[in-house]
Amino acid sequence: TVAWLALVAAAISALGIAIILFGIAFDIEGAEEGEEGRAIFDVAWISYLLGGIAALVLGAVAYALGRRRNEDGTRRAGVIALGYVAIAVVIFVIAAATQ
Repeated sequence: TVAWLALVAAAISALGIAIILFGIAFDIEGAEEGEEGRAIFDVAWISYLLGGIAALVLGAVAYALGRRRNEDGTRRAGVIALGYVAIAVVIFVIAAATQ
């Protein structure tokens, strides 16, 4: 269950960052953090941030449980969630630096 939740949180966060990057790429008003504009970007920011935090926490728990119980699937889901968080941070830093 923890492995599944970690992957769902990562997917929600990935959807949020995809919407944000789409809005930034096409210069849609409200896409950047703190801008007033479309409500979809407010939801996307919240899902990106909260989903990322949940993916980080649940991924770490899934990885630890997978190692402790010797469950490859649970450990792999934890690694995927943690890897997503690392990649999302790098993508966001690069996108922010190009602005």
